Amino acid sequence: MPALFWKNIKYAFASRRRGRSEDPRVWNEIGRGLAERGRHEEALACYDRALGIRRDIPQVLGNRGNALRNLGRFDEAETSLREALRLKPDFANAHRNLGRVLFDVGRWEEAAASVRTALRLQPDLPDALYDLGDIFYRLGRSAEAQRSYRAALGLRPEHPELHMSLGVTLLLAGQFEEGWKELEWRLQTKGMVGELSRFSVPFWNGEAIGDR
Repeated sequence: MPALFWKNIKYAFASRRRGRSEDPRVWNEIGRGLAERGRHEEALACYDRALGIRRDIPQVLGNRGNALRNLGRFDEAETSLREALRLKPDFANAHRNLGRVLFDVGRWEEAAASVRTALRLQPDLPDALYDLGDIFYRLGRSAEAQRSYRAALGLRPEHPELHMSLGVTLLLAGQFEEGWKELEWRLQTKGMVGELSRFSVPFWNGEAIGDR
């Protein structure tokens, strides 16, 4: 179980013991802990409880938007994130997460604009750079996708999925040597590591097989 979940729960219950159970931050922290465990319906209920106490907390609205996105309720997610941004226009993560919602519904140009705003506010957001690469990939703008993936890798060089995304983009652009090299990072993803552990034979690296 993620350590962050227990940290949030500890904070929440300590606050309740101090008679602050109606503090919206308590419900926000419980919601964050539940979201870390993938329990988005329950997290949403906590965020709604927090907002029932106080409506004007951008962080809670942003977290609520993420929960709604994870539940596939994209229109509501967009509304919640835009309200967070109305209250706090320089909320970089809310701009980034709004971009993810817009990406999910195929509004790619709007998604790009939102993620770019996040990066103007906070240039060192590797996840936003990754998102921007994915958006450019969908838009068929290969060179810009490559630049975004490379910038993200500059901040997070050991990220297998990022390397894979760059690899696919390079291969589709005909840059085969570097593309295959980047795609090899797929073997480091959690799913592949688990699959490879099932095999007792050495992994084939393209060498001549001969009579084997």
